[in-house]
Amino acid sequence: MQAALIVLLRTWGRGKGRIYPEWAIRLQRNGADWAAVPDLGYISYEQLPKSWKKNDTCPVPPELVIEILSPKQTVEEFEEKAYDYFQAGVSRMWLIDPAQQTISVFSPQRPAKVYQDDIPITDELLPELGLSPREIFEEADIL
Repeated sequence: MQAALIVLLRTWGRGKGRIYPEWAIRLQRNGADWAAVPDLGYISYEQLPKSWKKNDTCPVPPELVIEILSPKQTVEEFEEKAYDYFQAGVSRMWLIDPAQQTISVFSPQRPAKVYQDDIPITDELLPELGLSPREIFEEADIL
């Protein structure tokens, strides 16, 4: 699943920003340092300039983090994690559920929206993206 997302998002993100798997992000949670490691993250070049080349934890909150639900995890765990991400400055979180073949998009301003089938995920934060869950799950050989 992660490899499929990297292929699709890097194609979209060329010239816009970085798409990285499991890149530790320096954040704050409840006033303490927190090194979150999402399955995937997107950070625009406006947020972190292209000239930044350090092999280090990401120093700024990404616009998007993507988490992939495993069989032993619950949606409720990720709802709490989404809240922590938003408090730390992350703008969006996608929760990919391979078993249900859905993608839940969390944002701080509104309730989570669940996408499935051919409904494209559109977001002003990610202009021109328009991927559908079907495209993502087909790329991952789940459909």
